[in-house]
Amino acid sequence: MYFAANTIFTLSDVNRTVSIGPNNPKMVRDFLFSAIGFNLVDTLICWIFLGIVARSPRSVGCFTVFKNLICLPRFWTLVFLLVLYILGAALKLQHFFSSASQNQDATMKVAVVLEIATDLLNVFTKVALVGVLNYVQVRDVARSRFKYWLLKGTLVVIWHFQMCLLIFGIGSLYLLVFQQEGSFRETVISLFQLPIVSRTTELIWIKLFQDNKCIIGKYEGSSFTRQNPRVSNTIETII
Repeated sequence: MYFAANTIFTLSDVNRTVSIGPNNPKMVRDFLFSAIGFNLVDTLICWIFLGIVARSPRSVGCFTVFKNLICLPRFWTLVFLLVLYILGAALKLQHFFSSASQNQDATMKVAVVLEIATDLLNVFTKVALVGVLNYVQVRDVARSRFKYWLLKGTLVVIWHFQMCLLIFGIGSLYLLVFQQEGSFRETVISLFQLPIVSRTTELIWIKLFQDNKCIIGKYEGSSFTRQNPRVSNTIETII
């Protein structure tokens, strides 16, 4: 995850590294493909967790969860932060292609696009995970002690990946702002991408210790819960 974190927040280093010497492009490509691999592994772990939750008898269904989430202000805050992250990724991609040399090979460009695409998929998955965790208790999904600790351990691994991203993001922002290691555009990109990482890290951390907590919030509309008794029962169990 070290490679993924560094690539996410210091992609402009690719341009500087490639221009240094002929041996560096291969190193940078390996660096980017390592980041792609870490992003895919992290995303796969999240989807396996979500799949186990979806197959649980206590699951209320993805559509029902989404209908409830859109009524929560904190969910729309997450959506806004996700939009900022997507905008930061677009700026990062535009910055790379605008500053890339004409002689840069196609493999490097493909690697950069794939890294950004897998990164966006990973962040979207984390937002979906947090939304589902708002209505799920791990102890209810797990039917045995072994499965409980397996799911809990999976959440710990997911949180660890997020914490790595957060630490390196803060470190990169420090270098950009206080050590002047990058341009103003790079600083803006980091500022756009850091908030959603920080927020999802915090919410997963809360869920690790407070399994019965609605980490985003709960919908108070009585008409909704009457039409969806499974949601009502789940919320009553959580609180």
